[in-house]
Amino acid sequence: MVEVIESQGRKIRYEDNGHGKCVVLLHGYLESIEIWRGLDSDLAKRFRVVNIDLPGHGASDDFGPSQSIEQMAEAVRAVLDAEQVQRATLVGHSMGGYVALAFAELFPERLQALCLFHSHPFADPDEARENRDRQIALVLQGQKNKLCRMNVPKVFAQDNLEDFAFDVEYCVEVAQMTPDSGVVACLNAMKHRPDRTETLASLKAPFLYIVGKHDNFFPFAHLAQVRLPVLTTLAVFEHSGHQGFMEEADKALATLEAFLDNLDSDE
Repeated sequence: MVEVIESQGRKIRYEDNGHGKCVVLLHGYLESIEIWRGLDSDLAKRFRVVNIDLPGHGASDDFGPSQSIEQMAEAVRAVLDAEQVQRATLVGHSMGGYVALAFAELFPERLQALCLFHSHPFADPDEARENRDRQIALVLQGQKNKLCRMNVPKVFAQDNLEDFAFDVEYCVEVAQMTPDSGVVACLNAMKHRPDRTETLASLKAPFLYIVGKHDNFFPFAHLAQVRLPVLTTLAVFEHSGHQGFMEEADKALATLEAFLDNLDSDE
């Protein structure tokens, strides 16, 4: 069921389906709730699934060019408040993982468990911030579609591009639907986000870390730099890049279901 609420004076769209333990899906940059199609409906057969358009993407408003990751986390909390969900498992893909970590830092009492899906706790290094500025410039020059065509194929492992050509095109179409102002807002939010290494390392809640062996955005070798919390389950997707819920869809569903099954019943 599609719902719309207001958070901090902005419209936030989300879907709420299924029953049981609550899992919140937070998409990545240039994505929307549509990116989870298939996985969300499969999870909703056994769990309550709240699928949110993060501010600036999909049909959710942005908070302006100075938007922050913390404002995005507050919007997630507002959705949970509206649905009277006291505690939930957050699954954050890429940028959604940055939002999930901010949520864990700001609202730890609302977090039952956390999954970072092809994400990490680090702040942007100088090179990444410069790249975000170049992307902002492209959008401001009216070349968002070019940006999408350049960026989206990189989320798939090189060896998967031919077999997943339909999915690549679908992801491009979802990306192109992102409002220009939302792209700029989220690029600035990611550019200025703080390092949350300690937030992750000190996490008390169960943690699932899904990493792709062939991820172009977070190279597998960098995994050694991540300080993992005590209650960590690590899942390596051997045949995935940055889009494991598409590249290894069956494994993604099984991994998430097993993790959720091992959590204590809540509420």
